[in-house]
Amino acid sequence: MQEFSRDLIPPDDSTIGKDNGIGDLARQCSQLAKEITTVLDKMKSKNPGSKREDLRSSFNVMRYGKKKEELQARLSRCREQLELYWSYETRKDLSALLSSAENTRSKMLLLQKQVEDLQRMNQRFSTESQKWMEGLLDISAGGYDIMLSKYLISSLTFESMNTRLDKVAQAHDDTLQWIFNGNYDDRNCDGFHKSFNTWLSDGDGIFHISGKLGSGKSTLMKLLYRDDRTKKRLIQWADGSELIMAQFFFWNPGSRLQKSMEGLLRSLLYEALKSGPSLVAEVLPQQWHQIKSTPLQAQKGTYFSLDDLFTAFDRLVRVRRQDYRICFFIDGLDEYDNSGNEDYADVVEQLCHWSQSPEGNVKFCVSSREYSVFMNHFPEHQRICMQDLTRVDIKQFILDKMEPFAHCHGLKYLVGMIEEKANGVFLWVSLVMRRLRDLNERGEATRVRLEIEIDNLPERLEDLFKHLLGSIHPADRNRVHQTFAIVQKLKEHDLLHFRLIWYYLIDDILSDLPDERLPSLFARWFNISKRNRLMQARKMLMDSSKGFVEATWHGQWDSHGRDKGKEENWIISFTHRSVPDFLQSYRSQEQEKHLKDFCLENAISRIFLLAIREGDMRLSGCDHVPEIVSYVMEARQRANISKQPFFYEEQLESVLARHGFTDLTGGRVACPVPPGYDNVEVIAILIPHCSSTESVFNPLHTAAFIGNYAYLRWKVKRDPSCIKVPLNIAIITYCHYRNLLQGTTRDSIFGDDGLSYHALTVQSSISPPLLKGLSVSNRCEELALWQHLALGLMVGFQYESHDPCSSGVGLFW
Repeated sequence: MQEFSRDLIPPDDSTIGKDNGIGDLARQCSQLAKEITTVLDKMKSKNPGSKREDLRSSFNVMRYGKKKEELQARLSRCREQLELYWSYETRKDLSALLSSAENTRSKMLLLQKQVEDLQRMNQRFSTESQKWMEGLLDISAGGYDIMLSKYLISSLTFESMNTRLDKVAQAHDDTLQWIFNGNYDDRNCDGFHKSFNTWLSDGDGIFHISGKLGSGKSTLMKLLYRDDRTKKRLIQWADGSELIMAQFFFWNPGSRLQKSMEGLLRSLLYEALKSGPSLVAEVLPQQWHQIKSTPLQAQKGTYFSLDDLFTAFDRLVRVRRQDYRICFFIDGLDEYDNSGNEDYADVVEQLCHWSQSPEGNVKFCVSSREYSVFMNHFPEHQRICMQDLTRVDIKQFILDKMEPFAHCHGLKYLVGMIEEKANGVFLWVSLVMRRLRDLNERGEATRVRLEIEIDNLPERLEDLFKHLLGSIHPADRNRVHQTFAIVQKLKEHDLLHFRLIWYYLIDDILSDLPDERLPSLFARWFNISKRNRLMQARKMLMDSSKGFVEATWHGQWDSHGRDKGKEENWIISFTHRSVPDFLQSYRSQEQEKHLKDFCLENAISRIFLLAIREGDMRLSGCDHVPEIVSYVMEARQRANISKQPFFYEEQLESVLARHGFTDLTGGRVACPVPPGYDNVEVIAILIPHCSSTESVFNPLHTAAFIGNYAYLRWKVKRDPSCIKVPLNIAIITYCHYRNLLQGTTRDSIFGDDGLSYHALTVQSSISPPLLKGLSVSNRCEELALWQHLALGLMVGFQYESHDPCSSGVGLFW
């Protein structure tokens, strides 16, 4: 008991809460154990065999017997309290650990240690307490498996997995409710309402939501997936089994994984296995065995090939268990990228195959445009045609948007005109209402003018796009077309956004202002408040863009709605995903004229220099400033605008230094690849015994990584002190040799003076042992820098990453 209680006594008095409580009980137990030991010593015979000592011992047994029994009773009560208290607190710790959303390696190691501690402590507990502790051990072991499964399936995730779902517009007030409540005034709505709700609660196979471009399919799918009424009906279908819901929203303008079969399978597997972690071992048996048999310290992210994903999903839909039922929601099948080996027909075939699982545990709700391949293969009796059902919704939407026109006579007639020409397409109505509200803002919304405007609008959406594009004011056309080009380019990367507040300086950003005059331009930025900048930017955007782009919210939501106080959370995006498709396919001579001499890369690089200069690093998107710096520098090099005297690069370094992002102070030194690459490779130097995890992204390192040696040579010649830091030499030299070996450049990083600089890498003066405090192992102290470079380039080094799917190579000291 002394040994057990001693293990539970805190080492000092700095502990609080539960540790104080356990510590007090442990001290009491320890003190009682000592007193009992003292009493027992007095009762022992000091010289066994001696009659005198035996007589004295017998007398002491009678003398101290009652006291010993009292102490033992007190110790027993104290021990019971201590065991109960410790067990209770341990259960609380385990519950908190298991309920945590994060499943990092450190937390799994902590849980593993908890299990080992419980096993060790259990041997010292009383028989009754051991039964209690066996239950805790079961919880701990089961919890460890759950955390391990979450760690495994985290390798399935990708950054843009839920981007499309989040960006789909919410249903307008009280619209689309017929899908749940029915509409007894409209036989079509009421019939489809019954068909869909019957399928939710008792149906199987595939339910198909079809519709024209812009008819509101994605909005309805988002409503269905997130509405509690859907879940309530699916629970009836589950019939006592645990219900799992998983979703994927295809998005053709997005990243490769957002429009591919790989992205679909990754997302659905992750969503399903996250909700049903006990399925992981059955669905991913090889990966589960590997991760279970590998020590945590040696764990790395699991790689899933496309074949692995297909095999896993086949297992998921055919798992022979009655305790789970899964409903998948897949939006935008027509957004699938069918330019590769597989087309729409292959996707349809796979979905039909999966939906026919003999176990009947899975079903699919899908949406698409009315392409023949979807209409011919999905069951007609389980289909909704959006444009046939949204008449009431569109009328309500028009009435709400026409409130500012209450002064106009014949309003009912105008609403009927719009409703008739809409043909069930919400996007058409939305664009038209923007146009009419713009007329109202200019004081031109007379009945005659509105009637002429509506009458002249084409009914086909593509024709409406052309009409609106041609109606842009000639003075605004340069700005508008170049804005479209910027938004189109930035939407290729999830990390990059065009913030509305930056639009305040859009004319200066798009001008041919030389880089050396940028500081004077940015000085104007602070002469007006953020709110006024935002208001002016919104007016400039809305007045000229004709509804092709809009300001959308990209921040966090709270219980009171949007936090509109954070101006930087408004971004510029296309009104609908069909807009960039139209702009890309419809490149008129007029558009080409406005983009002829426009340098897209120069405009984007100026935008992000402004963002970093302002000081709020979140402006550029979720703390991804390293990737943005790499993206900008790589874009400027590709466009051949990174030239002497490198005014832009110098200003970039200056604003980064102002915020402390260029100093080699310890931690992680990283040069990330620009966004858009399939695998995120990072050249890193990890400094041991340093708790910092900051990333240092000096433009000098980035230039070496992307092969911009012209800037690198110019910078070194202008400021030789920049390579006097040994770590700078290590990073630059590593990047150079890496680029040479990978064949990404034939240029020399050192120019004509190459030999003298190459010699630096073999001098012992810059070998790792002399880099103060950076030596991690005596075995490495005799290696010069060139030897470390050779090892890193030929063998490669892995470092722990927050993203288990990312890979990296690095130099270690």
